[in-house]
Amino acid sequence: MSHTMDIQMELHDRRALEAACRRLRIKMEYGKHQLHATTEEGIGIFLDGWRFPVVVKKEGIISYDNYNEHWGNIQKLHELEAYYGLEKAKLESQLKGYDYQETVSSDTMPRLEILIN
Repeated sequence: MSHTMDIQMELHDRRALEAACRRLRIKMEYGKHQLHATTEEGIGIFLDGWRFPVVVKKEGIISYDNYNEHWGNIQKLHELEAYYGLEKAKLESQLKGYDYQETVSSDTMPRLEILIN
């Protein structure tokens, strides 16, 4: 049986979310989005292979319906979370005047090293 899931995530920084979506080449748009049984308003993120978008509502809560992974692989959502965290750390480092170095490997998640002078 399908139902919309609401989970609390710290996805409050739109700049970090936009950067993560750019890196993953994922479309995102603000508005009302139809999930299977509900309509949700917020930032719709269209993950590869997902039937319905993941919707980030303004409270930081995300809504999605992947029908127990029949309509979308949950790993794609976890990948978005990881890249959001990476981009958020880069933005915070810049605000504090710290340099950072990102190492990208083809088979793993990028590694971020924050250089505190």
